[in-house]
Amino acid sequence: MAAMAREKSSSVPFWGVVGHRVSSVPVNFTPPISGNRPPYRDDEGRYLLWFSGELENVESLRKRVKIEPSALSTFGEKEQEVLFLSVWKALGKEGLSQLTGTFVFTLVDLKERLIYLGGDPYGLQTLYYVPAPDALFFATRILPILEISDIKRQGNPDLLYIYLQWGLIPTPGETFFREVYRVPPGFVYIAPLDALESGRLERFVSPSLEEPERVPFQVAKERVRELFFHALAEASGKEERLGVLLSGGVDSSAIVVGLRYLFPQRDVYAVSFVDDELVEEERFVDLAARAGQAHIHKFRIHPDELVADIEDLVRAQEEPFGSTSVYAQFRGFQVARTLGLPVLFSGQGADELLGGYLYLRGLRLASLWRGGKRVEALDFLLRNYRTLTGGKSFFVYVLPQFFPFLIKKDSKRNSWLNLRWFEEHGSSLVELSKKVILRYYQKECVQKENIHNFFVKSLPTLLRYESKNEHYFGIKKRNPYLNKEFVDLIQRLPEEYLVSRDGMTKWIFREAMRGIVPNEILDRKDKMGFATPERQWLLSLSPWVSSLLRGIDQERFPFFQREALLREWDRVQQNKALFDFRVWRWINVILWAKMFDVAFE
Repeated sequence: MAAMAREKSSSVPFWGVVGHRVSSVPVNFTPPISGNRPPYRDDEGRYLLWFSGELENVESLRKRVKIEPSALSTFGEKEQEVLFLSVWKALGKEGLSQLTGTFVFTLVDLKERLIYLGGDPYGLQTLYYVPAPDALFFATRILPILEISDIKRQGNPDLLYIYLQWGLIPTPGETFFREVYRVPPGFVYIAPLDALESGRLERFVSPSLEEPERVPFQVAKERVRELFFHALAEASGKEERLGVLLSGGVDSSAIVVGLRYLFPQRDVYAVSFVDDELVEEERFVDLAARAGQAHIHKFRIHPDELVADIEDLVRAQEEPFGSTSVYAQFRGFQVARTLGLPVLFSGQGADELLGGYLYLRGLRLASLWRGGKRVEALDFLLRNYRTLTGGKSFFVYVLPQFFPFLIKKDSKRNSWLNLRWFEEHGSSLVELSKKVILRYYQKECVQKENIHNFFVKSLPTLLRYESKNEHYFGIKKRNPYLNKEFVDLIQRLPEEYLVSRDGMTKWIFREAMRGIVPNEILDRKDKMGFATPERQWLLSLSPWVSSLLRGIDQERFPFFQREALLREWDRVQQNKALFDFRVWRWINVILWAKMFDVAFE
């Protein structure tokens, strides 16, 4: 399987270095420039460009920079590079905000003697870099940088702590390798060719901080539907066979049914993970596939398959990831590859953009109260009393918004973590926890939390997982919810259009799709996503998990308290302790560190 993936994806990623000449493809300039493939060079000889990915809004860009279709097509395989460079010449780095698609680039300006590293506005692809006094390494994957540079493979204590403690990675500019950085979404990294160590990050896409547009709900709803269909059409291009990762939720179902609505003559394929533990989800999958008249391809996973594929999965991801749902997605891309699908649509980004997370109900209540709308706040509370006060959500997401002192800076203490090791390695546990805990906002709480999730807390990491799986199998992914025009519209809408009086999340989008997507799907109030029965999988694999955990070398993994961790695992197996994603995180860190030879000194 790995060989198959490498064959397909070898022509897509790129890596290079400025300041050192390596035994690959040298470019004869000062300082020396080398890469795994020759860069595109414009006719004037000013620019050198490494480009990976695809621009989707080709027609609008072509008109913007006044290139005739016939002229663009004469460049053949270099069409994307020509179009990208034409936009850059016309608009500079500010033109990046006008691009829709999935891409990353490295651009060398020989006249200004600057190098630029960047990508699409929302981070759909990954681009990494390592700055050094006399060199700048860059690559679409981490492994080439580790192989061509002399940096030590040191773990990043800060990211490791947040991941193990909280299960999140809210630092899109960092990686789990201490000296390797990722260009964050919406930023471009700029360095002088003659002073490579003095590079800087500059933002080219900023979160919308404007006051929400007060347009009538009906008008906004029609505009949402219009731009969503526009995004689908733009992402589909001229492909006749369109694949969709279908979970049965609102987001992926809208894509399946929307594609059929727009393209009655094209073949739509739904790729879905199903499991006996998720029978209800399979019912919604079937419903969406029927409504979209899609060819449905379901796949199941036996726990032993996870063990068999684990090395390929960890190698493909290059860094630890949140849960085994990434494996289900991995297998979905594999099915798409087997079916010969050229593209695979994903609903990624919809939750962060449209306000899909259930805890946002508590923030909506806070927005109403702080905005002086006390009657509306009380009405909202009464309508959603059970969901707002049920379980721990009341204490975690509701009360702290009214009593900020209840937001604890470091409330979680896990006996299996060696906190002293993190502190000795410069980690401020309180400050790191602030990156994860729910924030306190003065107003427009839902809007601000959506922006934080979109640019920092969750989406960049989720897109990283997806991008790695995409490249491993050589499938082009499409993310219609991250179309620039659609994003701009949603981020300007008032938050009462996102969370209704009855606590329905993604409200305006659900209403926009009425009459197109089945009501039974649109009216779902639960949220599953591409879920897996992780508890059943790992408990059924107890001998394998136990062997991994017992094999922990305290010197090799000094941040673990080995004996406490083994006791915790025993309690989980005996159902004396709650099972959650922490078990997977233990496994993932151990396997990742061993496979990539990571040191923790």
